[in-house]
Amino acid sequence: MRTRPARSSLPREDPGSVAAAATRILPGMIQEIPDNGKPVVFVSDAHLGAASGRPDREERLVELVRLLRGSAAALFLMGDLFDFWFEYRHAVPKGTFRIARALADLVDSGVPTAYFGGNHDFWIGSYLRDEVGL
Repeated sequence: MRTRPARSSLPREDPGSVAAAATRILPGMIQEIPDNGKPVVFVSDAHLGAASGRPDREERLVELVRLLRGSAAALFLMGDLFDFWFEYRHAVPKGTFRIARALADLVDSGVPTAYFGGNHDFWIGSYLRDEVGL
């Protein structure tokens, strides 16, 4: 009697798939999202610091980020978090501490968080990666 070779319980990923290509191209940005029944949250175009729009937009976003600790599977920031960001080696834009602190606390709590730059994010350097954990 012939026996079949044991098969892995995990599906094999096609090496030509988008997921496989993304993992090869952007390994630091691809994260495992736990399947824990919690929502995956996407935020884009907050344009914090812009003169137009809701004046309480930063306060509301900080509140949302704080609420995500323990209640979200992941957070993806999809660009243009800030209306303008120009980072120097030892200085970051004034008025960004509260959201940076809230995001750092979220990362420290274990919620996978990723930042994808937008068209207002050309000058983001290493601060968000090194100090905030994005």
